[in-house]
Formats: sequence, C-alpha cells, structure tokens
Amino acid sequence: MNKLLLLPLALLTLNGCAHSQMMERMEAGEVLEKEGRDLERSLEFAQAAEKYEQSEVDYAASRVIAVESKTQVFISHVDLKLSIVSTGQARCLQPDNNPAGSWERAIELYARAERHATDGTFLKMKANSVSAQALCLRPDKNPRGDWEQARAMYERSAKLHDGFEDEKGRGEAIRNQVFCMVQGDFDRLDDVEGARRLLERARKLGDEQAADLLVDSGAAYCSACGSGIGPDDKHCPKCGQDQREPVKKPEQEPKNVRRSPGQGPPGMSNTGSGGPNK
Repeated sequence: MNKLLLLPLALLTLNGCAHSQMMERMEAGEVLEKEGRDLERSLEFAQAAEKYEQSEVDYAASRVIAVESKTQVFISHVDLKLSIVSTGQARCLQPDNNPAGSWERAIELYARAERHATDGTFLKMKANSVSAQALCLRPDKNPRGDWEQARAMYERSAKLHDGFEDEKGRGEAIRNQVFCMVQGDFDRLDDVEGARRLLERARKLGDEQAADLLVDSGAAYCSACGSGIGPDDKHCPKCGQDQREPVKKPEQEPKNVRRSPGQGPPGMSNTGSGGPNK
C-alpha cells in the first residue's frame, strides 16, 4: 500500500497533544515551502533559500515528534519533505543562480537531501541528489571542482538509477560521466579509454544527446535497427539491412480519403467500448 495512503491511519495512533503539535509544525513548514517555491520561480534566490531553510526547521521539529511517537509512515513523509526543501536550498545557493551563494554549501545541502531521501527510501530523489552533487563538482561550473570526483558521483548516480530500472536517468548519468572523463571536450572521446564505449551504452539506453554526440564524432548506425556499423559495411551485421537503400516506411492512408458515416480508421473496429463513431 502507498505510504501516503497510510498516513491518515498513522496519525490516529498519536495522542491529541502530540498530533496537534506535529501538524502545526508540518503545516507551517508547507506554507514556507510554498513561499520558497514562489520566490524561486521569481528568481529571488536568496529569499527563497531563507524560506526553504525556515521550512526545514519546522519539518525537522515535526519529525522529532513523529519519532517520539514511533509513527514510521509519517516519518517517511517528512523525510520526503526534508529532501525537497534541502534540494530547494541547494539550487538557490548555486552561484550560477545566486552570485552570493557557494558551491560548497550547495554540495552540502544536496548531500543532506540525499540522506533524507535514503531515510525515506525515495530512490529516484536520492539518485537525482547525487547527480546534483556531481554537477556542483564539475570544473566547468565550479572553478574549485574536480573532474574525477564529479565522474565518480555520476557513476554512482547511474548505478542508483539502474537499481529502480530508470533507463532514461541512467543513460543521462552515464553521458555526464563521459563528459567528466573527457573534461568537457567530446572531441577527446577517442583519447580517453572507455569513453566511447560508455557513451554507446548511454545511447542504447535511449539518451538522445549521447546519440547526437556519437554521430557528430563520426559514428554510423543502421538505418533500420540502430546498431553500429563500420564505414565499409554495406549491410548491417546485426539485421542485414542494406545500408545503400533507404528504409521503407509503412504506407499511410491518404489524408483526403473519405469515409462513410460511422466508419473508423482502417483496421479499427466500430464496436469498441465507446460504440460506433457518430
């Protein structure tokens, strides 16, 4: 059962005073969180960071009461909220958003968001928090950053995405891992051992930017199945498609074809759940 669906039942286990205090702090945190989001959308990053921080204080106080009352479902819900506001603070303190911010502080807050996501078992948020830390460690963003540390964080994020079968997120993390391996210069793709192989993996996971980068680097792919082909291959080694011939697309019905009243598209029954077309 969804944890959030269990929340009302969990609240019933609290005594009246504890429940009142917990909900009061929770509601105060939600108001401040919303104010932070609104300020962030208005690009008022410094003020937004303050609101998120104030919201975090209220959420943390609410969590203390929940822990004392041993209300595990509510604790998990607050962990989600704490991860969200820590992430919000971090975004608003990234120097590329807020010149008065700090990369070090942003990294610290993204790491805190990761811990809260771990406590609440929110795996996707955890993976995203790790990627955000990697971004803050990249020297193209942070002059005091480190390519190898950023690469390792992206690798970790890719493994986390793989843990809950998120191919899109995994492909993006792998592509960013390669970005760090070549230190932001994809012209060095063949100069760094393993970089092209990893970028191919990202492409196979569906990352479109990885596919574009590979094509830009001179890679060629079968027009039918997308497998890699050599410069002298006349046929795809996997599916046999003749690379000298364009792939034939299925014929489409002419747009000006007229149908009798009630007739649906070819091959579609007119007696589906909605009945005949009218």
